[in-house]
Amino acid sequence: MARRKRKRVVAIAGFSPDSRAGINDEPDSTEILAINNAHQFLAKPAAMWFQLHPSDWHWEKGFPDGSFGRSPEHLEYLKALEIPVYMRQEHPDIPHSVRFPLQEVVSHFGISYFTSTMAYIMGLILMQHDAGERVGEIKVFGINLTTLNEYYHQKACMEYWLGEARARGIKVWVPETSGLLKGALYAREVVADDLLTLSQQRVEKWRTGHQLSRDELIEGIAAYQETKAWREIFKSNKADEAVGIAQERMDDVYATVQQIIQQCNSSFAALREAQNMHHNLGGVDVSLSEAPQTKLPDGPFDTYNRGELPVAPQESSGDD
Repeated sequence: MARRKRKRVVAIAGFSPDSRAGINDEPDSTEILAINNAHQFLAKPAAMWFQLHPSDWHWEKGFPDGSFGRSPEHLEYLKALEIPVYMRQEHPDIPHSVRFPLQEVVSHFGISYFTSTMAYIMGLILMQHDAGERVGEIKVFGINLTTLNEYYHQKACMEYWLGEARARGIKVWVPETSGLLKGALYAREVVADDLLTLSQQRVEKWRTGHQLSRDELIEGIAAYQETKAWREIFKSNKADEAVGIAQERMDDVYATVQQIIQQCNSSFAALREAQNMHHNLGGVDVSLSEAPQTKLPDGPFDTYNRGELPVAPQESSGDD
């Protein structure tokens, strides 16, 4: 008897900071489908890449022509990929570029309803599933669709395609922080269901989370400085063994602080996204002055304290 082929587990790597890092904890057997500039955080190899924007996307906002609305480094990254790179059409400078089969997908489902890159991906995955490349589970990381434009134009569409997956018996997983597939039971749950109130709650959640990250960062830097001070004392007393132990401790604390910096910046990006949505809805709490993004150098942290954390430039989320 022939062994039944194992069903695919597929994870989509979006860019929203709320949950994007979780995809790096997926087992190697998971197929990662990445979009746009997900290479900025993705630490695992992807099975496919999707860049479905025109090459001159957002040129009016100052992005260079030919970089798909991202930095020039993004184009160089796509050129170096050795996996299928799905695009509007094959690109002469991207060796592994593949034309996205839009007409085939539309014909297969009999509907032309794709309002985001993620929806296109869902259409392709489900068409492959129907053709025999069976999918057992779809996971979505870094996909919230709660900014104003996304909420009105993209969220319902993505939820439609997730429903198509569930109708085929495919398990669907979304993070708790995602806005997808969530809502109160009509006429049964008494919750604040107006968008402005919900956006305010999200701002408060991420402001608290970011402050906790910053406090943890300050503690980490203090631990690094204290360990370094002990190392210098041991050096002056020629206690070589103790110097080595202190240096190992410094290296461990340094690595931990770098991880905290990433957490701090992720929570900052999530807070910024929540505040922008709240602002677009007419909310008044839009200040980012309380939550600077943290960017520390690769070297020692001696010169930094609670009042000296620098602010790094903001960048586009690249979510659509």
